[in-house]
Amino acid sequence: MSASIFWLAIGAILVLVEVTALPGVGVFFAGLGGITLGGLMTVGIIEKFDYTGQLAMFMLFTGIWWVVLWKPLKNVKNPKGGGYKNLVGTYGVVDDEDGLIPGKIGYVRWSGTRMRARIRPESQVELIENETAIWIYEQKDGVLLVDDKEPKKN
Repeated sequence: MSASIFWLAIGAILVLVEVTALPGVGVFFAGLGGITLGGLMTVGIIEKFDYTGQLAMFMLFTGIWWVVLWKPLKNVKNPKGGGYKNLVGTYGVVDDEDGLIPGKIGYVRWSGTRMRARIRPESQVELIENETAIWIYEQKDGVLLVDDKEPKKN
């Protein structure tokens, strides 16, 4: 097997691994690095190197792809102003047999979706029982900060 076919195959396998088995790990960039190296070797833009040179070029192309695509892919995954921002300022329902206890993460239901939640630090509540309506104050690091009361309007 020629070196260019080897790198094309390795690149394709790494992209497949990222897409199917290990999403978010970052082997996608290495896969693109392998495909780039294999493609450039196939068309003759890059001469065939020894194994050390090929590995160095593979790492270089992986780094280039990481620099070029990191922010755009991050923005696709977590768009600015996106996510579940529309749930802040709405009601949900506690969906946890033990209820919500200060300092511990439990679960609430919002619009048919079960989400992680905890009682916000400013709350004076000791327990919010299961099936109780809650007010969603904030979403932080994938956890909803909730309370049993809607904020007072001035």
